[in-house]
Amino acid sequence: MILHLWRPDAAAGTSSRSRTRRTRKALSVAGSTLLALGCWQGIAAFAGLPAGAFPSITELVRAAGVEITQPTLWQAIGQTLSGAMTGLAIAIAVGLPLGAALGSSDRAFRAVRFVLEFLRATPAPAILPLVVLLLGSGLRMQVLMVVFGCVFPVLLQTVYGVRDIDPLALETARAFRVGRWRAFRSVTLPAALPFAFTGIRIAGSIALLVAVAVEVLVWSSGLGAGINNAAIANRPATMYVFIAVTGALGIAMNAATSVVQRHFLDYQPSARTS
Repeated sequence: MILHLWRPDAAAGTSSRSRTRRTRKALSVAGSTLLALGCWQGIAAFAGLPAGAFPSITELVRAAGVEITQPTLWQAIGQTLSGAMTGLAIAIAVGLPLGAALGSSDRAFRAVRFVLEFLRATPAPAILPLVVLLLGSGLRMQVLMVVFGCVFPVLLQTVYGVRDIDPLALETARAFRVGRWRAFRSVTLPAALPFAFTGIRIAGSIALLVAVAVEVLVWSSGLGAGINNAAIANRPATMYVFIAVTGALGIAMNAATSVVQRHFLDYQPSARTS
């Protein structure tokens, strides 16, 4: 018999390595941020670009301080997140079960594969005029555009996850006379979830991208409209603040998806370290 004894020094070493990795990551983020700010300041000072095209860092900080105290920015964030998150939730609710169903039937997937691949390759802005004609330029139009952009990555990744399951695992479940629902819950779902979460993370980025693009193109509301309004009013510093907030939202959405993924996929080493 081999006894595995807990060693405090080994646990302490693991904790120390984890802290070291976090410290290095934080220093890397801080260093790259400072480098980007330095490059921006150099371009603003010495590139000879038209006045206002690249405001200095002090102008950007001043504009950010003003916008943070105004309700306009927070209302725009709420409007953009409302459209993006609602569309993403609908896309997940549709894509996961439909992808699982198609992945479980080889005949059904072959019948619709070309249509799905064609629709996935169609850029969401290409159907924007039709959607505006049908629904106008309100929240429903934005949500539908986000759903169109997000549902196919979730659906197809779920299909590939279900189809990638080891046939031996399914045969073993049948040999032990495991019911269909229990086999799905115990074999199919754990194997397909990593693929599905890959699709969800891709869809999360697409959701914000489509929501802001729709706001810019249709000029309805939200961060995209704020970017347009600042550009028209010749306030480049404010425009860059809205752009930076959009990027920060994208990072936050990706981080939130990673937290959820680690929670549901704690049995996957790759998920715990992502």
